[in-house]
Amino acid sequence: MPWIDIHLDCAAGAGAPGAARHAAVAALRARGCVDQHWLDQVQLIVSELVSNAVQHAGGCLSVSVGLTAGSVTVAVADPSRHRPQLFGPDRAKGHGLWIVDHLSSSWGAAHRAYGKQVWVRLPPCP
Repeated sequence: MPWIDIHLDCAAGAGAPGAARHAAVAALRARGCVDQHWLDQVQLIVSELVSNAVQHAGGCLSVSVGLTAGSVTVAVADPSRHRPQLFGPDRAKGHGLWIVDHLSSSWGAAHRAYGKQVWVRLPPCP
């Protein structure tokens, strides 16, 4: 299945996570993904990644969603070169990536010319 590209002008606005979350879910629904529990997990992951980009990396440049027969990949690009850090649940703040880590099959970050792209791989939509 081809990539679904969602390019949002997220900048550093507080509404960026919600806009990205709704756009990603709408694109997935249009491709036939209707399992609400699975879509809820995607929404949470998109919200966390975009929130991190807005709060810690100067804004979200784009959100991409890729569907294949075996997995779904969500990727968020931002202008920072700093890699995200995974903290445990015992901290007062910083639980976002811990949640992403537990909901995903795998995740990571790749340096790009513009900054970085944080990606999360999920099982395919049921």
